[in-house]
Formats: sequence, C-alpha cells, structure tokens
Amino acid sequence: MMSKNFLNTGWRAMATIALWLALASCAHVPVDEGCASFGDVGYCLQPSTASFSVTQSVERSHANGVERLIVYLEVKESDIRMVGLTPFGRRVLQIHASAAHVSSDIPVDAALNAPRILAGLQLAFWPLAQARAGVRGGAARLVEAPDGVTRRLMNGETVVFVATCEGTRPLCRRARLHYETLGQSLLIEALEGSES
Repeated sequence: MMSKNFLNTGWRAMATIALWLALASCAHVPVDEGCASFGDVGYCLQPSTASFSVTQSVERSHANGVERLIVYLEVKESDIRMVGLTPFGRRVLQIHASAAHVSSDIPVDAALNAPRILAGLQLAFWPLAQARAGVRGGAARLVEAPDGVTRRLMNGETVVFVATCEGTRPLCRRARLHYETLGQSLLIEALEGSES
C-alpha cells in the first residue's frame, strides 16, 4: 500500500507539471502598464530582490461565493509568471509581468484584474521599503504593524487594502489579501514542499 506522504508528493508533482504545461502553452493578452488602481490610490509593480517559485493554494472570497485555485508563482528580478488552475486542472488565469508591462489570459467574467493581483502580492510579500516605493497618490501610504505581519494601504485615513504575511518575506507561508474597495479577499497558502 502506498504511503500518504508518497501520494501527497505525487499530487504536488502532478499539479506542478500541469501548471508548467499551462504556462508554456498559452498565449498572452496585453492588459496595461504595470500599475494597479485601488480607487484614488495606485501601486506600480516593483522588481524583486529575490528569485523563487512556489505552488500555492488560493481561496478567493467575494460577494458571489468562494473559489479555490492551485497557483504556480515564479518570481525573478524583473519577471513574474503566474498560472492558476481549478482543483480539477482547468486553467483559470495566466499572468506575466515583465518590467512595466503586464499581460494576462483571464476570462472576462472572472472579475479579476492582473495588475491588482500582482500589486496585492507585492504589497504583502515584498520587503517594506520596496513595497512602499510602488505606492502612488498624494495621500497614499503603506503602513506596517509593529509585529511586521499586517500591512495597510491607506488613502489618508481610509484603508483601501490590507495584507498579512506569516513567514519570512519575500515568501509568505500564509497570506491574506483583502481588497477593501472591491469586497474581495484572497487566502494564500504555500503547499508543503513546493517552495524553492
């Protein structure tokens, strides 16, 4: 009889292979330059200070319910690639950011914005000074709690985005992103043994 660890490792390997195949075989659709809007506050994507790849479980909560995805994220200095699959292997999204250009393949009815997804990840995962460098807007500021876990993107005294990161940045073991202005939340968890 096969051990539970062997089955779990096999499942992770198959999911990673499927994500790589999806990443390699799909066309990109131009979206826009590498800046995202949070109402009157903006965020422009910043280069990474580290290279890593990780397979993550992502749970997206919004007004119409909850969706679950398996996401493969690959980060290099000026290049980010992301592929998201349903738990049954159907590709839902593909995003590529290079320099200040973002391209994506996301269904129109998915109500997802590629630059906003990447901005949320950077606001949570990147070192504080680097994340702050991307914040735009006259009254915009990124505030980090003393414990270093929670960050809030503010427009004056109004919170427009909240992120938490458990683990050592730039690779959060578990993160929560809450888009206050959109009523959407993401719970992101690194799958065991997938980090590199």
